[in-house]
Amino acid sequence: MEDKLVVSGVHEEIDGEHKCDILGMLTIGHPESLTNRELHKIKLMTGLLAPDLFEGIQKGDMDASVGLASVILARNNKPFQEDWLWDAPMGAGLTFEINGAEDDVAPLNEDPSNTPPESNETSGGDSSDPA
Repeated sequence: MEDKLVVSGVHEEIDGEHKCDILGMLTIGHPESLTNRELHKIKLMTGLLAPDLFEGIQKGDMDASVGLASVILARNNKPFQEDWLWDAPMGAGLTFEINGAEDDVAPLNEDPSNTPPESNETSGGDSSDPA
């Protein structure tokens, strides 16, 4: 099953399902990886830097969602106005359905050469405590 962006109640011209490879888009070196131009567009639209985009999508940040949705719509050749995305109701309108395996993903904020081979955990928080 493919990943998709589901747009609902935003605008009749873009409402519906839009196929994509979200994990691929957010993975360095993947054939579907975001381009420099797409990352620049997202930065101009939202102010988000590339390393913050993956975390923003995971945490449901609306700026990240709108930025990524704009790229998905453009890749699907769907003409749209950015205001349609920004004016959508909070918490509704844009839904990402991600159906890929996360085990092989090296997101934009992570260097795949630094990932321990047997670790599937995501670390977070302050690690300044030497204990």
